[in-house]
Amino acid sequence: MIFDSVYDPYKGVLAYVKIVDGEIKAGEKLHLIHTDNNIVPIEVGYFTPDCKVDKLLKEGQI
Repeated sequence: MIFDSVYDPYKGVLAYVKIVDGEIKAGEKLHLIHTDNNIVPIEVGYFTPDCKVDKLLKEGQI
């Protein structure tokens, strides 16, 4: 579930998500139901309080 998004002039659109079930990996195709579009995230990560890039995000992580 995407709960917020911002635009970064260097990285483009950053989506803040909550993983309810499963996991998301960088490079994995995702489908946005509301717009019926497919996207491929270049990076995934979490806050520590800075952004930390990781290989995947699992359920429960924000």
